[in-house]
Amino acid sequence: MLWSSLIGALVAVVGGHYFTTWLLDGVAAEFRARWGGAPPAPAGIAPEVWNRHFIERQPGSEALGHVERLIFFAAFWVSGGWALAASWLAFKVAAKWHSWSQAARLTSPEQIEDRAALLGRAAMDYRFFVLGTAANLVAGLAGLAVGGLFL
Repeated sequence: MLWSSLIGALVAVVGGHYFTTWLLDGVAAEFRARWGGAPPAPAGIAPEVWNRHFIERQPGSEALGHVERLIFFAAFWVSGGWALAASWLAFKVAAKWHSWSQAARLTSPEQIEDRAALLGRAAMDYRFFVLGTAANLVAGLAGLAVGGLFL
């Protein structure tokens, strides 16, 4: 039982890392093609700062993905673990809710270009959030399936 759960967790984390990276890199390429690069920087933010802090992957996102894949694997592996997955998803949505709502608060006419940039960034962030979560969920299920072969 221990080996099967370790093998399943390894498949979920390592295999899921490569799957998620492949998927999200494809989405990022699609956005860059649509924008002709990155969404334009809002007024007052230097383009290199905008790209470094708002467009490129941030440190810690990979580690968070690994943790999320382990959470999903554990939730699927143990009986009654669905509550863990549901709690994680509720926490994740609540944590992102505030940042998603900020781009919609820009309303003055001078901020129209800034709004386009922030909404473009928010759209990319939302797709990464949804697709990354879905990919991590699939990775957790893959770990369950492979680990189950060794029971």
